[in-house]
Amino acid sequence: MVCPNLETCPFINNPDGKLNDDIIKYRNKFCNADYEKCARFILSNTTVEVPVDLAPDEIKRLEKLMKT
Repeated sequence: MVCPNLETCPFINNPDGKLNDDIIKYRNKFCNADYEKCARFILSNTTVEVPVDLAPDEIKRLEKLMKT
């Protein structure tokens, strides 16, 4: 199942072209498959603002953000 935030995710829809190889990896692993495990998706379902640079696999950082 595709992530419902895919079209509006500023990390994945990176306009400056940086991290292209990583973006492809993240799309395959999270956006088009296990989006429920994406740090960005998880945080977006809370009252904490999602940092633009938070990568989908940054679970440790997610945990810190959720504690604040």
